[in-house]
Amino acid sequence: MFGFGRKSTLQTSPALVRDQADQMRPMLDFLRRQDVILDTSIVGYSAPNATLTKAQFGKTILATAALTAVLPANGAPRGASIRFINLTDATLSVAAATAATLIMNGHTDYDSVAFSSSGHKIGACLLCISTGTYWVAINQSDCTMTVTT
Repeated sequence: MFGFGRKSTLQTSPALVRDQADQMRPMLDFLRRQDVILDTSIVGYSAPNATLTKAQFGKTILATAALTAVLPANGAPRGASIRFINLTDATLSVAAATAATLIMNGHTDYDSVAFSSSGHKIGACLLCISTGTYWVAINQSDCTMTVTT
């Protein structure tokens, strides 16, 4: 019980600490294998706007606030990818630096995508993969994605 003027009776033991560490190990191992960055930690950029570069290829950007990201210009190496995961109830928008170069929904002429519908923001996941000329935008979540031409 915690309160003013009372001593905590919380006790820890080496066995309890080991058990808690064992429970955390899978998550820590996953994060070590991934190249995960927070939108607020993209060096040289400030939320809510980020113009991405090749330094973000292969990374997952965890949006912890409203974020508008601009993908690198055409000419990115084929297979280069950037993943976005929205962790908050705020709009996540991703745009191509070059107009009409996002591929999705059977078209090659989209400019941007957004997860902005009520109830369809938290958990939104977008994978963008370069073809060398275009960016293919793949909605990897059940969240509604709005596209703009």
